[in-house]
Amino acid sequence: MKKTKPVFKARKGAVDLSEEEKIKVANVAFGFANQGLIELLKKRGKYLTKGHLNKIENIEKQINHHTQSKHLCDEIMRPVQAYVTFKYQNGMERCINHFSTEYSWLGKPIPPEDPLMLFDEILHVDEASEPSNIIWENL
Repeated sequence: MKKTKPVFKARKGAVDLSEEEKIKVANVAFGFANQGLIELLKKRGKYLTKGHLNKIENIEKQINHHTQSKHLCDEIMRPVQAYVTFKYQNGMERCINHFSTEYSWLGKPIPPEDPLMLFDEILHVDEASEPSNIIWENL
């Protein structure tokens, strides 16, 4: 079997993976920090269905402020979470074993010695909750 160069670095050194052993990702769903905008859109929908048209103008101004402000627009478009679905169970297990985030007793993440990085941010890797415990509309 031909060896390939390391695909990722674990905390305790490089891991050599052959072609058959590579982790395969089936899907990635991103979560955004857009809950404020979603709440405004829900409120606007509620006012429309109840016929409170006089309240729509104020909500529209708030929605426009969210979508036209450079700072707020950048903030709501930046992913803050990613739910990764692996093609095989062992891919998820290997990812968790090598990159999982440990937490202090206060619940703060402890950066690993050799963390997984994206741009200049340390990625915190945790096993997801059971799908029945996730509110999917909030992704």
